[in-house]
Amino acid sequence: MSRSVFSSSEAKGYIRDEFDFNLIKRFKDEHYPNADLAYVGLPGEDLLDIISWRSFIGRWTAVQVTGSPALEDAADNLVANALKHRLERGFNIIRGNIDQLFRARSPKLKWPYQIVNLDYVGGLLGASDRLPAISELFSQQDGTAFILLLTLNLRDRDGGELEQTVSEEQEELKALGISGVDEVFTSHREFGHAGLLKIYVPLTLANMANRHSLSFGLPILYQGTKQMIHFAVICTPYLERKAGRTLRVSERVDLLNLPLGLLHRRDDLRKMQLGSLSLDSASQGAE
Repeated sequence: MSRSVFSSSEAKGYIRDEFDFNLIKRFKDEHYPNADLAYVGLPGEDLLDIISWRSFIGRWTAVQVTGSPALEDAADNLVANALKHRLERGFNIIRGNIDQLFRARSPKLKWPYQIVNLDYVGGLLGASDRLPAISELFSQQDGTAFILLLTLNLRDRDGGELEQTVSEEQEELKALGISGVDEVFTSHREFGHAGLLKIYVPLTLANMANRHSLSFGLPILYQGTKQMIHFAVICTPYLERKAGRTLRVSERVDLLNLPLGLLHRRDDLRKMQLGSLSLDSASQGAE
């Protein structure tokens, strides 16, 4: 049987086996100390994340896109590896496109899930279903605490939407009297597409998730099969107002002030602070 061209890397292994592993462990200890977690996502045929996190997982659903002989082989390999590693307990495979499954509220998906691993081969904006699918994910997870792991390829044909959205955010924050806006956005743009995504993704997810409060881990830029960026988010139900949560200016500032992780080798994760925004009395009043 053919093998997938998308293999793991040393940096990817560190994120999976150290960074995400420890995050999931803390999350389970806090939110589900006496229960196994349900998983849905894109583990790939080698099931490296399932193998790494197996001590936390009860039932799990692997989604594998098909449509070509190579992708059909990948789905078959996935099933074979589940049996090989004795992971068949609670196992379900869905052969299809995960974005379309989310959007269609497919009955094949057994909500809720406590680990959602969207380890995409591609980017965020080039696929028309992707953002609506993630929005639907939050709707389906209403009332459930979960971890969202989102990995994106930096090569994303977004048609200028990313830069436009980031520029609009920059101008809005300046109009609110936030200090340091131009410096922070310039520092992010020096990282190209990765810097723009580091602004765009947290703000977009936080605006989508009006029924959850989001706590972001360190966004990590790393070299996998391609250059990738990884986001890890703890999502907890927001219960304060029936109408849901609105994103405050101070929360937007906190998201932009997140450092960026740079990972070249397994033992070399560095944090880079891309400037710092600060609220003054006028901008605080705008909240």
